[in-house]
Amino acid sequence: ENDMTAYNLTVGGVQQPPAAAMPGMFRMQFTLDFALTPYVSGDVLSIFNIAQGVSVLSVGTKLLRKEGATSTAHTVGDTGSANQWIATVNANDTLGTTLAAVSGWEHYNAADFVKFTLGANISNAKIAFFALVWNVGGDFSTEA
Repeated sequence: ENDMTAYNLTVGGVQQPPAAAMPGMFRMQFTLDFALTPYVSGDVLSIFNIAQGVSVLSVGTKLLRKEGATSTAHTVGDTGSANQWIATVNANDTLGTTLAAVSGWEHYNAADFVKFTLGANISNAKIAFFALVWNVGGDFSTEA
């Protein structure tokens, strides 16, 4: 039995869009080298901090180094749904494989995170994550 552990990798605001006062389109990017910090099945890694009032247009991954062992059931989502963005990330796919969720977008009326949930242990792969966000410059959740 694995106990799930949550890790916030956004500490210090490294992977977050500019404050709501700065409207515009932004691409966030973050690379995880699991050889430097391995994680176990069930761990949840908060990759990007999504501020209130921001719309996420697309989220994706790019495999930079294979895991080398079975490591296929990972997902990319948010607090509401572990697979909101990508239902299956295979850490043994062809190098350079890019997965991107572009079929829909999500407006966040409350702050949230883009999260990577591990479906297997991972200790060698290197994966780049990206998110395309549109910061409209405020929270319009109460507008008629």
